[in-house]
Amino acid sequence: LSKLMDLIEGKNNFLLIGSNHNPEGFGRPDNGSFDQFLRIESNVTDSRGIVWSGNATMLEEAYNKSAGGGILLETRLDGDDGLHRDFIKTLQKDAKKHLANQNDEANAWRVWCVHSNIEWHPFNPYPETPEILASIEQNHGAVFDAGFLVLFSDNGICVTPGLTFGYGNGASRSSIGDRLRHDQIMKEMRSCDEVAIESKKNNGVVGCRKRLTSLVPGAVRTRTTTSAGMNNVFTGDNNTDKTIGLKKYTSNKKLIKQFFEQDKMWKGLSLYFSISKNS
Repeated sequence: LSKLMDLIEGKNNFLLIGSNHNPEGFGRPDNGSFDQFLRIESNVTDSRGIVWSGNATMLEEAYNKSAGGGILLETRLDGDDGLHRDFIKTLQKDAKKHLANQNDEANAWRVWCVHSNIEWHPFNPYPETPEILASIEQNHGAVFDAGFLVLFSDNGICVTPGLTFGYGNGASRSSIGDRLRHDQIMKEMRSCDEVAIESKKNNGVVGCRKRLTSLVPGAVRTRTTTSAGMNNVFTGDNNTDKTIGLKKYTSNKKLIKQFFEQDKMWKGLSLYFSISKNS
């Protein structure tokens, strides 16, 4: 905690809060007062919000401004993940196109997901095919000291990094409905492309979810024991790891090809996320 506080010292627009509460709909009418939103007023110690660093007054002003209407964007990002350098610009441009000029409509909301992400693994996540094993033996593992990268896309879910709820004037968290799992977002929310075709509209397409296909990859995820979800997290124990996800795809040529394109993928990570192999 002290290292994190040192990192953001003097940056008052970064608010560090200790809380088990995960609020959504910042400043919207169904969230009550600012203190209620952060649960600073809570009498239950385990759920009380503690402001460790940052200017809470500045945040409260933004909260009250959001309560008065306008566009609000809320993006999920865990501490061990990252977003494409053009993510915010792309998101804000799309939000302006579809959420601006909404006339106090409760349905004026959109949900965005990244279309693909690049995963970093400290241990080899690739299937143990003869060519991969030969390459590892030939290089004595030295070339992989920085870990392994895997470009991954699953059209059936919205991954955590980059998951964004956008609200136009008149919309609040209750407008979107109940909280959904990542896979349920894709199944139960209508595609914005589908809504656009049906409504014959190019602008102001709302009440739907959109995948950011222009950003490939849109996010970087760290797949270690710090991950909230343990899917495709490898431990370094061969007996355990051989039963996990990616290891089973011994005939997936596209996946195996990525193993031999690690240098190219590291260059992409540096270009789009400013993360180098030596970071």
